[in-house]
Amino acid sequence: MKRLIIQTLLLLSLVLGLQAQELKQASVSYVSAQNIYLRFENTAGLKEGDTLYRQEDRKACLQIAKISSVSCLAKRIGDCEINKGDVYFIELTKAKEAINEEPAVAEGPRGESIENRADSLSLAQDRELAPAMRARRKHYIDFGLSNGTTISTTAQANYRTNLRTRLRMDSLGGQDLSLEAYGVLQDFRRSYTSDADAFRANLYNLALSCRPSEHHQLVLGRKMNRRVASLGAIDGLQWEGNWNNFRIGTIAGSRPDFENFGFNPQLFQFGLYSAYDWRKNRSFGQLSLGLMEQQNSGATDRRFLYTQQNFRWKRFSAFASAEIDLFENFDTATAQNTFKLSALYLSARYRFNDRWNLFLSYDTRQQIIFFERFDSEVERLLAEQGAREGWRIRTDFRVFRSTQLGLSYNLRSNPTFGNRSQNLQASLVQYKLPWIGGNLSYRFNLNQNGNLNSEINSLRYSRNSRSNFRFSMYYRYASYQYVLREITLDPQQFYGLELSKTFKNNWNVGLNAEYSQISSQDLIRVYLRINKRLHF
Repeated sequence: MKRLIIQTLLLLSLVLGLQAQELKQASVSYVSAQNIYLRFENTAGLKEGDTLYRQEDRKACLQIAKISSVSCLAKRIGDCEINKGDVYFIELTKAKEAINEEPAVAEGPRGESIENRADSLSLAQDRELAPAMRARRKHYIDFGLSNGTTISTTAQANYRTNLRTRLRMDSLGGQDLSLEAYGVLQDFRRSYTSDADAFRANLYNLALSCRPSEHHQLVLGRKMNRRVASLGAIDGLQWEGNWNNFRIGTIAGSRPDFENFGFNPQLFQFGLYSAYDWRKNRSFGQLSLGLMEQQNSGATDRRFLYTQQNFRWKRFSAFASAEIDLFENFDTATAQNTFKLSALYLSARYRFNDRWNLFLSYDTRQQIIFFERFDSEVERLLAEQGAREGWRIRTDFRVFRSTQLGLSYNLRSNPTFGNRSQNLQASLVQYKLPWIGGNLSYRFNLNQNGNLNSEINSLRYSRNSRSNFRFSMYYRYASYQYVLREITLDPQQFYGLELSKTFKNNWNVGLNAEYSQISSQDLIRVYLRINKRLHF
């Protein structure tokens, strides 16, 4: 801990004299095939052409096209996957913020401002879109080709090639009919003998959706349902009806195969759920409750209740999910109904002001037993069924307008074995350096448990240009120690360089090169990716 404090203070001293900056954040309120709508607290200082960066990795993802008083219309740049609720930011200097221009008001397909449309679409579904907006949608297909090569001084090498494809087609035949698909092909070649599969093809999403009427939606194929997110991909038929803020849905289909993720009708599952969405003044929320049964070759694998709540009021937001098992079949002769909490997750976030926010979560999700699948080892699984209780607390504080300090502490325990692990993370980020520009970040990670202790330090510099070019370089130092065997591994050092460029015709090219020193072995990794979106 002393070492962490010293490192943090040293880096903090480097930015004490930096010029004041303004960091504006926005959340995605609606995503269409062509445009993204974002919601700001205010758009003072923004202008068309400004770039928005993803909060997690500071990657350039959006470019502002139109601006209103609290919202904006943006276009995609790069290969970022953008979803409703994602958070993006933009860096403004004081001088830029002081410019007092009358903001332009972007108009939607009916002539209303984006400011009003962002409010109305924040919880809206596709059924609420105007026909004129549906007609403007374009079909597209994304291609992502990447190749990774790893070469070692021990003369071992491996080569991995990935092809990712995403398809979206809206308003097929001018009707309320859409098709979406997402799949990955992977080819993994090695210069040494391995039992792992060299080729793998996974289809994660392939679904046809239609709206026979204003209040009904049908989905056929493989698709996740956000109302029952813990199920993952669902193969089969899904129906949802909506009346004002109330929704009712049913699911009938199967789970993907456990080993190859393919179609397996033996893993039948069915259930129903209800949901309620609301929005009033500065608060909104979602509540869902479902009952599911999962089978294996006709026998009950699992029967459980599922509930999920999401709530936000002013500066406070909370999320909760729980699963309650209703059936036990450890022994066929003693199969019985039950009511046992098997999973619980709670989280809350409070934003004190524009500079400081606090996050807290509690997790008691257990290992789920599928009785028919693991019938031969159910006794061992029951012996290891203790809840993995875990707490996490995180706070982010902007020391200056463009300098952010983050601290996170995680504590997890297993009551059955008495094993306890804790993790401490710290970060210090300067978003815009004087004279040279760009962002500089330092991150520290300390992990301790009954088996392994580790410490990781990393330093990264990145910079984005208005020509959609991104440059990044980093250094990472890692050390590991096995507690039980009292073995300390040699430190590992990593040196990396990342380059990416987005072109106006929807091309994105990226290159990552890394050199690492691990004991007496040196590794060189080169990763090349090309992404292209085709509209048709």
